[in-house]
Amino acid sequence: MKRIGKRGEGRWQRIPWDETLDTAAERFKGIDRAEVETSARFPIPITTIQSISDHYPSVSDV
Repeated sequence: MKRIGKRGEGRWQRIPWDETLDTAAERFKGIDRAEVETSARFPIPITTIQSISDHYPSVSDV
């Protein structure tokens, strides 16, 4: 789902998984590595990352 209005309006649009993952990969690319190293970390199971990068090679470049 993609928000199509202002935050809090509750307006959403269904989008395909390909678009969802491409959008996420682009946003991850925009994160400054120095910022990541000083921010809070959260665990992501390696199997999740591996399965995403197997199907979407652009995620591996992040």
